[in-house]
Amino acid sequence: MSQALYRTYRPTTFDQVISQEHIKLTLQNQIKSQRIAHAYLFAGPRGVGKTTLARIFAKAINAEAIAKHTLQDTNLIDIIEIDAASHTGVDNVRENIIQNSYVAPAQITYKVFIIDEVHMLSASAFNALLKILEEPPAHVVFILATTEVHKLPATVISRCQRFDFHAIKLPEMVKRLQWLCAQEKVEVEPVVLERIARKAQGAVRDADSLLGQMLAAGDAKVTSALADVVLPRVDMAVAVELFAHLVERQPQAYAQGVEAAVQSGAQMKELWQLQLELFRRGLLYSIDQSLMHLEDLDVHLSTHERLISLMTKLSSHDYLQLLDLFMAAGELYQRSPITQLLIEVPGLEWCLSGHTTVIPTMVAPTPSKPASPAAPVAKPLAPKATAGKPPQPAAQATKQSTVSARETDQAMIDAVKQHWAEVMRRTKEVNHALAMALSVAHVAGAYAPNRVQFGFRYDFHRDRVCQLEHLRAIEGILAQLLGKDIIVECVVGDQYDIDVSVLNTLPSDNIAAVNPAEMDNVWDLALQTIGGKEVK
Repeated sequence: MSQALYRTYRPTTFDQVISQEHIKLTLQNQIKSQRIAHAYLFAGPRGVGKTTLARIFAKAINAEAIAKHTLQDTNLIDIIEIDAASHTGVDNVRENIIQNSYVAPAQITYKVFIIDEVHMLSASAFNALLKILEEPPAHVVFILATTEVHKLPATVISRCQRFDFHAIKLPEMVKRLQWLCAQEKVEVEPVVLERIARKAQGAVRDADSLLGQMLAAGDAKVTSALADVVLPRVDMAVAVELFAHLVERQPQAYAQGVEAAVQSGAQMKELWQLQLELFRRGLLYSIDQSLMHLEDLDVHLSTHERLISLMTKLSSHDYLQLLDLFMAAGELYQRSPITQLLIEVPGLEWCLSGHTTVIPTMVAPTPSKPASPAAPVAKPLAPKATAGKPPQPAAQATKQSTVSARETDQAMIDAVKQHWAEVMRRTKEVNHALAMALSVAHVAGAYAPNRVQFGFRYDFHRDRVCQLEHLRAIEGILAQLLGKDIIVECVVGDQYDIDVSVLNTLPSDNIAAVNPAEMDNVWDLALQTIGGKEVK
């Protein structure tokens, strides 16, 4: 049986460990100066070399004894590894660590205890470990490794020298993968190695496993086509497609996309997390227009370019609202038996709300007066350069960056106000309740080429008007009166106070409008209506 790549090529010396230079240098200096601490804490994400470096350090401080007795790794009985995940109880700590630590090493200078996933120990086990950890015998060294250092008691952390490991950067990861390919004498396309490195998200062990999975296919050359089979991008493609429906506010297409994802077997929680990731990156992108926020997404080049064009269409406030909606849905529906509610409800709420943040118009810089570095929003957005494909011209890039800018159309505002009485009359013919809700609306704005915005004082009226069938009815009426297709948006604000005088223009069918003069004697009017009399 062949070993996995990460086991076959696991580093055995400090030089073979990639990255973590700050940790390797400190440990090597301690070995040279013979200033070995009694307890170390290695903290960091998975697969970045914590246990590997602990083993290397344990053998390095015993190098002379190991060389003298020509000991192999399998014979090093005084370097003891303990998996805290399967030895969580206090009895294991007493038997395997405390009692054993008082016995002198049989072969080497230091007896080393490497406790992996130490955060899994129980509270009583930590309490039992504290004393020996603080004042161990002179021949004992503890190395604690954890991926969740926040779960460790402060009393344990304070007794150790702490070293924080970081995720491996992309260039370093690709370089290691190239070295592995050379060792295995296989050819892998550079773009595939980069995809593996991105997919691993800084974990060397994950990257080695993914490469081994591809090499197991047995092909002489690993191509992008094979990588698409081993590293499918279906979920990200689905997430981008749903994101496009959100940007365009297409509730029907969004609901159909969610249902298609369910039928294809996509995991809703993972898809929900991908949606959040897209919103987060879109928010960052909207702030500084930097492509670095999108470069490490594992998507095809065509999808990457589409994603850039989509993200320019929403503002920072839009992304914040999407994050709020989806995070709130996560709290409500993560345990729901209907799994698609997790992404179905917040997406449809966004599509049907009609709320859009007005984005200030961005002015492109002229050749004679370049844009100021202090105003990045006015800078042309340079598209991502790709091999064999020259960058887009500046004019085209400027046009792409201003796609989200909206220009107020005063002529359309005047036209809507001029036809308002007719709009109300036709709306009432379609739906009396809708006409009543629309009667308190203000024409808040209009934007080229065909968007009209209504403002409401209260959410109740906005929600009534923004129901899909009601929006379609109003848009149809406006299209007939203005002679072009219209898209209606609804916003809520304190500035849109209800004008009571407008309500009197829409009396109900079975209750006559009340004369304002009669309001002074409303009590007498009520008595006359019900045929009663005042009792004193």
